[in-house]
Amino acid sequence: MAEIARTHTHPTPMKGTNEVKEEKWAKHYSSNHQILLVGEGDFSFALSLAMSFGSASNIVASSLDTYEYLIENYKHAKTNLDKLVNFGAQPLHKVDAVRMRNHTYLRMRKFDRIVFNFPDSGFPDRESDHCTIVEDSTLVSFILKQDKTSKKTYYIY
Repeated sequence: MAEIARTHTHPTPMKGTNEVKEEKWAKHYSSNHQILLVGEGDFSFALSLAMSFGSASNIVASSLDTYEYLIENYKHAKTNLDKLVNFGAQPLHKVDAVRMRNHTYLRMRKFDRIVFNFPDSGFPDRESDHCTIVEDSTLVSFILKQDKTSKKTYYIY
């Protein structure tokens, strides 16, 4: 599993207490952000964030696939999911990104970051083909415009 980024830490006061919690950064993501990961494959990206932060209580990681499909088709999915749960993440299965605003759990949450690393528009072309890239970016734009779960302005990296 590749390292996401060098982690930077900053002391941050916890809301409602005098206790200081160390904020950790991994590139665009902070341990203080509420993060939704959409379209996870084997959940290795979610696990990388959790390991960088030392916790995953701020991470909801979702996949379109069922748990059974993931375990059967991704060699490291079970191990990654088990570790994520131990870190405090909330993995969700059978989440369609296009319909996630209607998802029982997700519609009640607000996120600082919504990450869709490898969108798949479902077209049979190769991922590197121009048409596929355009369709995938159109899918992401559509999802973000429909989204009611993000707290603020969003960015596409």
